[in-house]
Amino acid sequence: MRRFSFLTALGFGLSLISSSVLANINTQTSNPVAATSVADQNITPLPDNITSGPNDERIPELPAAIVRLLEQGMTLESRFDAGAGLTGWLLSVDDRFTLLYSTADHSTLISGTLLDQNGQNLSEQHMQQYLPRPDIQVLEKAWSVQQHSADTEAAAHTVYVFFDPACPFCRLSWQAFKPYVQKGADIRWVPVAFLQPASRIAADRLMQSDNPLNTLQNMMEHPKQASEIQATASGKEVSDQRWQSLQHNMELMQRFGLQGTPAMVWQDADGQIKTFSGMPELKDFASITGLPEQPQTAPELSRFR
Repeated sequence: MRRFSFLTALGFGLSLISSSVLANINTQTSNPVAATSVADQNITPLPDNITSGPNDERIPELPAAIVRLLEQGMTLESRFDAGAGLTGWLLSVDDRFTLLYSTADHSTLISGTLLDQNGQNLSEQHMQQYLPRPDIQVLEKAWSVQQHSADTEAAAHTVYVFFDPACPFCRLSWQAFKPYVQKGADIRWVPVAFLQPASRIAADRLMQSDNPLNTLQNMMEHPKQASEIQATASGKEVSDQRWQSLQHNMELMQRFGLQGTPAMVWQDADGQIKTFSGMPELKDFASITGLPEQPQTAPELSRFR
């Protein structure tokens, strides 16, 4: 069972599009027009130089709202059938990606998380399927806190975990990783901040700490500290440099098609990049770390057995 905290649509989708572009997203007219006419009005022939899809398929036409985004400097990466009458559109600008959906009549674009009737995150599946994935080495340059045991031989691969300081499931994943760290797991904790205003302040404190690992451990194992940070967050600002690092981490998270925390990225023994969003079942931590399954004694983890 996956348990995770979602990124907001504003912070992770529409925030990648300029306000001038957003002003033109909804192309519905105020005049009463039949649905078929609205669809016709909002379809624009595709320029010859735009292609899409894994097989470089030609797209014959585009909604007018998408054309406006392209005119603003965005690039169309993929178009796909998202089901329920929706069409998915993956666009990029300056190596940043955003996922949008258009309605069946082509008049409106939607940004946000799609869930099916079983609660499965369809948007995350679409991101993982259509987003061009970077090499895992790009994560080595991200600001992170390394957690490993100096007394044991390092594991075969590194696990990168995107976390928000205010995310309760991130604290649970910290507990679940602990016995694996004692056996040599190399975990890099990559901070992002989107859940609460206090998330940014907590991440800022972590990034300017003289002992980031100790500070992170206190955050993860003493939730009361998060409440204290929340109470004192009003009016405080994050330095530009550290905010840029947090923004970069969030962009990396998106590049790997991840939309909630905790979010994990690793490379398996076959060299394949693997990802997982949410709190895994305890048995899955073995495959994530590449180590034999370890006993878990923390009572708060019992529901994930």
